[in-house]
Amino acid sequence: MDNDIAYLIIDGSWQSEDTTEYKLPKKWVVCPTCKGEGNIGNPAFNGMTADEIHPDDRDEFYKNYYSGVYDVTCPQCDGRTTVQDYDISRLETKHREELEQQLSKMKMLEAEEQSWARAEQRMGC
Repeated sequence: MDNDIAYLIIDGSWQSEDTTEYKLPKKWVVCPTCKGEGNIGNPAFNGMTADEIHPDDRDEFYKNYYSGVYDVTCPQCDGRTTVQDYDISRLETKHREELEQQLSKMKMLEAEEQSWARAEQRMGC
């Protein structure tokens, strides 16, 4: 499920347009960050280029990197491989569709805000 949905759910409850409040249970799902592995590549190496590694050390570094020597515990699931997520499948179809529409509207508004922010930055604001 989309992590953005948590913005529409407060204390485990979602309120529909008719102001009915629905308590949403949680379910265990595979961690979206580590994809169920429990660890991820060390973020310290994100954006690193081969030029930053001495040529004599590159082969050993790559071997260690791809074998997972530098991996760290997943920060989202703490190595558990699963996380809890809201189970919107328990909602009636019309309410699930309403929740998904609210999420879509929210994403469109966020995209519009980001677009304006980028335009302002280009203009030097």
